[in-house]
Amino acid sequence: MSFYEGKRVLVTGGTGMIGSHLAEILVDQGADVRINEFRTPAENIFSNEYLKKMEVIKTDLTEREGCEKAVRGMEVVFNLATRITGVIGNIEHPVQMFTPNVLMQTNMIEAAHKENVDRYLYQSSACIYSSECEIPYEEKDGMKSIPDRTNEAYAWMKRMGEQQAIFYHREFGMKIGISRPFNTYGPRDNFGGETSHVIPAMIVKAESRTDPFSIWGDGSSTRDFVYVTDMAKGAMRVLEKHPKADPINIASGREISTLDLAKIILKESGFVDAKLEVDDTKPGGQRRRCGSVEKMRNVLEFEPEVGLESGIAKTVRWFRENKDKIKRYK
Repeated sequence: MSFYEGKRVLVTGGTGMIGSHLAEILVDQGADVRINEFRTPAENIFSNEYLKKMEVIKTDLTEREGCEKAVRGMEVVFNLATRITGVIGNIEHPVQMFTPNVLMQTNMIEAAHKENVDRYLYQSSACIYSSECEIPYEEKDGMKSIPDRTNEAYAWMKRMGEQQAIFYHREFGMKIGISRPFNTYGPRDNFGGETSHVIPAMIVKAESRTDPFSIWGDGSSTRDFVYVTDMAKGAMRVLEKHPKADPINIASGREISTLDLAKIILKESGFVDAKLEVDDTKPGGQRRRCGSVEKMRNVLEFEPEVGLESGIAKTVRWFRENKDKIKRYK
């Protein structure tokens, strides 16, 4: 029997990439699922089969009343709602990203506390780690030094959310899990130009046969990628096994450069003759990022199942099947 079977579960950010996959997995495990939609209608994401098995509400989580409505009657809350602006937006418009997210995470945790939910997950981010931390990043170093400027506003917001979760656990005894996801990718990712992350951005260029194939930065920046269903299952395991306001990385432990990543994507897209070039006038983001997986393995007894090459193949296939439905695809 699943831990979540029969439980009333809220997933905020329920029409986002991770949230939508999480909601489907919870439904499959017998949970009574509620999701909130904000900008993207649930009917654009889920099949009719899943829509019939979940409750969909529309709320603005920057408003206290919206959060109270969302958590009413819930036993478990996965707070995955986040406004994301991409690398350029994070640098040039930090307030537009920082302020709404601080409001959402504050209103959500307070509403969950007042509703006396049994368990609450705060989803943090690997962006909180400073480049001064040793690779692979260990959870104990999450608040060490200051975040990179390319992630600065987003990282401080997530650090504040983690501390807020720790304080609610300490003062009120709330059962809170904190997941630190590394770079997540897969079906339903954001394929919308400057706001998209590296894998969907590269897939769009590869599938559009953009030649030369340009990589932001000098190609040496590294990341640690986790397929979306693995990330959703990892978050579920955190809340089930470790609701102690003690952060745990959800990572693969594999560090790969953007140049090598591009080669994998070009191969899976059948565009191996593209001319690769780097564009160091564009931000490459944090220089290195790779997570320690020891705590994830030892505490959660969890291991991602989908390897990078397999995950990229799945994502390329999904993109080809759905590109005409993707609103921002050009």
